[in-house]
Amino acid sequence: MVDIAKEPGAGGPGAGGPGAGGKAAGGPGANGTTTDGAAPVPGASYAISALFADVIRILGRAWLPMALTALAPVLMLTAAGFVFAWQTGSDDPFAGGDIPLSAILLFCVGMLGLMHSYGAMCVIAGNAYADRPADLGGAVLAALRRLPALTLVALAVFTIVVLPVALLFTMLYAIGPAVGGIGALLSIPFMVWAAVSLAPALPAVMAEGRFMSSIPRAWSLSEGRRWSLAGSAFVAILVIEIVANIVGIGSLVGERLMTPGTTAVAVILISGTLGELIGWIGYGAVASALYWGLRALREGVADREAAEIFA
Repeated sequence: MVDIAKEPGAGGPGAGGPGAGGKAAGGPGANGTTTDGAAPVPGASYAISALFADVIRILGRAWLPMALTALAPVLMLTAAGFVFAWQTGSDDPFAGGDIPLSAILLFCVGMLGLMHSYGAMCVIAGNAYADRPADLGGAVLAALRRLPALTLVALAVFTIVVLPVALLFTMLYAIGPAVGGIGALLSIPFMVWAAVSLAPALPAVMAEGRFMSSIPRAWSLSEGRRWSLAGSAFVAILVIEIVANIVGIGSLVGERLMTPGTTAVAVILISGTLGELIGWIGYGAVASALYWGLRALREGVADREAAEIFA
């Protein structure tokens, strides 16, 4: 497997545009683009049916290795919540009081692990998109090398998406709680729009060896399609969330209805972990599908060219 952190765009588009490898020959791509000298389709839209097809394509071929990369950090985050509730008697970290140090450490390590797993999932999803077998070990090592970039880019994207809404909510809440609540609800479309527009940033970190330039790269890929992409991705994420919450409802049952004991703890941990895993790998598949689908439409990147990046 190529060290994609050091060799962006091997045989395909690199950080600055199409690489020297040229267009590979082959059949039709997932979005209707052809791999026989595929050409950009600037006016084409990435329809919701194409997004779902790409997400299903990725998950159908790579759900297990994607889940394996996320299992340990998701377990840590689930354990952090469990330790917090056990030691404080509350499941609300904002209720006041001291937060246990063990819960803080589990949370921090778990979040760092999630950033690593996201990078590994981007590589695995890229291989799945290109009809290549998953290279779990190579994906884990590549994400480890890019972990600082992944973490800082994720923090930057989070700040861009959340900070304007947080400032708006603070100003409106000063007028009145009801006004602040209305402002928060009205800001949801903006958050979805901004998050989806920047979703290709982390896949770009892995596939193109970028750092902060992955953010304008994601912005340029989504240009002219942002609202339609926001609608399509919102529906995809809603479906993922529904499935994840159905699976994870056992944790609520164990917490609220079951007699405290080993069985209740096992139900909470297993159900909560499975629900979080489904959500996490679903988000990774959507982000990767957006990245590769938009490159196919905007740059004419064909499936086999994607394969060359991860060869």
